[in-house]
Amino acid sequence: MKKLYTCIVCLILILQWSCQKEEGANPLAEDSASNPVRFEINVHQTSIDQYETPDEKLHADFMGVQLKSLLAQNARSIRRHSFSEGNDTVFTYDEIPLIRETRSRILVFADGTSETQLEDLTPDGINPLYTLTETPPASGQFLSRTHIKDGRLKVYNKQNELLIDEVYPEQNLNEFLDSLQYYVQLGDKAQKVMSLAVTNAVGLRRMQQPDGAVMLEQQLGTMSAPVNALPVSSSLKAITIMNDELTRTLRFELHGNQQLIHRTVFVYEDSYLLNNYVNGKEYSSNPRTVESLTLQLSPDGDPVFYRSKTLYHRYQTVLRMNEPVN
Repeated sequence: MKKLYTCIVCLILILQWSCQKEEGANPLAEDSASNPVRFEINVHQTSIDQYETPDEKLHADFMGVQLKSLLAQNARSIRRHSFSEGNDTVFTYDEIPLIRETRSRILVFADGTSETQLEDLTPDGINPLYTLTETPPASGQFLSRTHIKDGRLKVYNKQNELLIDEVYPEQNLNEFLDSLQYYVQLGDKAQKVMSLAVTNAVGLRRMQQPDGAVMLEQQLGTMSAPVNALPVSSSLKAITIMNDELTRTLRFELHGNQQLIHRTVFVYEDSYLLNNYVNGKEYSSNPRTVESLTLQLSPDGDPVFYRSKTLYHRYQTVLRMNEPVN
């Protein structure tokens, strides 16, 4: 499974390089002087989702007392048998990675109306889940594009055939635009308020790390958990690692019973395709990759890991304000 996962990641990197050339294309309505675009969101991403059997090396940080106890109760969950040494073998349906590539664009106009387009760009044949079944789904069954505009929702398949055309209630987003503009105009004031709130929050500990990062630790108390979550009898603890300016989240962890249950890691990279802009100026940035790992229980009660990794080819917002930024 490790080899398969590595090959898929390499494939995604190739897709990333090839897709960046296409970014910037405008599949939606052109901007107009009478009703200009005030706010837009552009997201192009590739994601991999899969389940993994616990491995002492691959999941070393998660090997707490509770997990080791569960593994001891069911030793077969530790390793799967391989037909030959050094070869990985997929044994369960859930362990097969699911890959998706999507692109979305949302435009909000000056009059509060909006337009949305969602595209599924997943290459045909890339998912074994669909190609290795006895009755593979036809390409016409896959939804390829969704377009929402002027109170209508239209859905197309990969052959560009219209599958759905129905009324879609449209909301006026002027209040949202005003709120967004107000927050941006606060600028450094908002950042100082956030820093003060973080410092004075009840039950929140703030610690400076040797590398300059800030660790925020907070007791969350006893919370209800999903059915497939690892059972925790005591309170949960959240740990967030941020940069020194508190503008980027670098890592988030959730612990229970001194057992690491969930971790999300954010990796940033300098690229105009990953920035947020206000009136043409860079305001903040978004991560290049987000990878999460969650310890769960399978329907049979065996511990498993759910891994989700998202690579952003483009993650960009653009705000055009009526008034200049302070």
